[in-house]
Formats: sequence, structure tokens, C-alpha cells
Amino acid sequence: VKLWTQEVHKTANYTCLASDSGSLFIQDSGTLTFTLPTLLAVPDFIAFFLNVSATAMAITAPAGKLIVDGSATATTGTFSTASHIIGSACMVFLNTAQTFFHLVNFGGTVCTTS
Repeated sequence: VKLWTQEVHKTANYTCLASDSGSLFIQDSGTLTFTLPTLLAVPDFIAFFLNVSATAMAITAPAGKLIVDGSATATTGTFSTASHIIGSACMVFLNTAQTFFHLVNFGGTVCTTS
């Protein structure tokens, strides 16, 4: 079963749009930041992120609206653990009340928060 509707390859920072919901974003090169859209603009938003580059990948939400392992009020989750960056993968979804994004880490890379 395919979980995403399209694969989107990126080599530069990118701001996700409501229309990107359901996408798998693949970081092909360079240190990138994927910025999530505003909360109310994207009901039912879900996206997947995969790093095939040996450089850091960050997912940024509106201030304090990202839940990541260990933090209920993060803004950014970053995958940057040396020797584990390639293959970093996560899913981000918006809760039903549209009050926060939840980042679920699929890989072995630690996701640090800020």
C-alpha cells in the first residue's frame, strides 16, 4: 500500500503548501529546512520526509506548534546525527483540532528539537 500521493525531490529549502498534503518529500542534497504551513490553512495535512543526502534535514512548524519525542512545544525537529543522517525519515500530521503538528520519527536518527 502506497502511503503518499506523489514524490517531490528537493535540493533547497521549501515551504510546504496545503496542496502538498499526502506528499513524500525527498531531500536529495544540501542541508534543507522544510517549513510547514500555517495550522488553519491545512485541515487533514499529512506529509512524509526522507533524507537521502549526508546533510541535516529540519522540519519547522509555526512557533511552539510541533510535538516531537520529548517536547510538546517545539518549533523545529532536526535530523543531524553523524553517520545516521542518510535514511532519516518521518511523518508529520496535523491533529484534528488543527492546533499542532505531530512529527513521528521512522528512522534511527535522533530528532533534536528547538
